[in-house]
Amino acid sequence: MFKIAELIRRDLDELAKLESLDTGKTLEESKADMDDIANVFQYYAGLADKDGGEIIASPIPNSKSELVREPVGVCGQITPWNYPLLQASWKIAPALAAGNTIVLKPSEITPLTTIKNF
Repeated sequence: MFKIAELIRRDLDELAKLESLDTGKTLEESKADMDDIANVFQYYAGLADKDGGEIIASPIPNSKSELVREPVGVCGQITPWNYPLLQASWKIAPALAAGNTIVLKPSEITPLTTIKNF
């Protein structure tokens, strides 16, 4: 996912143009979105190799609860038309960091940047 963040930053201008074409946003707003998207992938990439392991207080005496992060399997994700790639990143990055497989359906109204990236 660090590589995804790097590629988004590398292609920021092209992606921002597509996002502006798709959504009608200003180019500056779309560039800011692309920077946010790269940050989302970078953040979750940093969490991907962390195992959790936090001990959580249990309501049952003489017992403990431990947080264990594990994949749940396939994540079906549908993204809306507004902020198409940003909202896709909010769904894709944490699911990938947890080790899940993703099936993504972008909005048919604004699909360009999501299709371009994924």
